[in-house]
Amino acid sequence: MTYSAYILTSIFSKRKSHGKPRESPRPWCTPVPWRTRAKRIATIHAVAADSGINLFLASWVLRRKDPENPPRKALLLSALGGLVLGLVGWLGGELVQRMGVGVTPGANLDAPNSLFSPDL
Repeated sequence: MTYSAYILTSIFSKRKSHGKPRESPRPWCTPVPWRTRAKRIATIHAVAADSGINLFLASWVLRRKDPENPPRKALLLSALGGLVLGLVGWLGGELVQRMGVGVTPGANLDAPNSLFSPDL
């Protein structure tokens, strides 16, 4: 399972955990609990990221025939893609900085490199 497929599965999965946290196939990636602000923001973050990438893809498809003179629609799609991905970055910052989603419990300013100490 790819990383993005796992994230979407964890966002939209309705498996019951019976009060226990679900085990993740990747220890560094744990599902966000349902009915929380973090889950709502994570869902918007994922959908907006996919939408932004698709806007850039559509812009690229429109530019392929004449890349030196792109149509206005292609420029508009690029601008919208940039705005959407700016929103995605802000939402990701909210998730990590404000809510601590995806932050390793042992994280600090002097934490060892994760490549050499994967136990964190």
